[in-house]
Amino acid sequence: PAAVALVVIPGPIVSVLFERGAMSTADSAAIARVLAIYGFGLPAFALVKALTPSYYAREDTATPFRFAVISMVVNTALSAVLFTIIGYAGIALATVLASWLNIALLFRGLRRRKNLTIDSRLRGRLPRVGACSVIMGGVLWIAAGALSNALAGSLLVKGGALVLLVIGGLASFGILALLFGVVRRDDLSRAFRRQ
Repeated sequence: PAAVALVVIPGPIVSVLFERGAMSTADSAAIARVLAIYGFGLPAFALVKALTPSYYAREDTATPFRFAVISMVVNTALSAVLFTIIGYAGIALATVLASWLNIALLFRGLRRRKNLTIDSRLRGRLPRVGACSVIMGGVLWIAAGALSNALAGSLLVKGGALVLLVIGGLASFGILALLFGVVRRDDLSRAFRRQ
């Protein structure tokens, strides 16, 4: 859901957090474009942290290091090529593509060794998480359009509108997750009881 939010509402995020003083509206638009591209890579950036410990637990630090070097070389080459084609956004796109390559290599390596199995619970819930995220993205897009005047206002007004977008996104994803069965009420009650 966070990745979808970065793709759908990068403008308000950048505008509220950074646009003041030396930074112009054009600068915000350029940074928002890059933030949206990085949004597509956010799941890959997180998955690296989830997959590499499986290698480390088996005392294999060389394989993930090798995959990281391959990804870095690909990132550098793609950055050079894409920068000449689409400018600064090409560097962000190269980083995202190289990160997904790293995930593909890590995933394939674990699957070959039979050290990674995807259980039925994950297979069942992952598409539903994706659907909830996409619908939440639609809600955010509509809400950002409805709040467009506020998002063009003073810093305080823009900040309030961004807070509304964040709360609305969280609330819509939470409600959708319950409706789609991603999270069940008994799962929530068990989690609260543990804490």
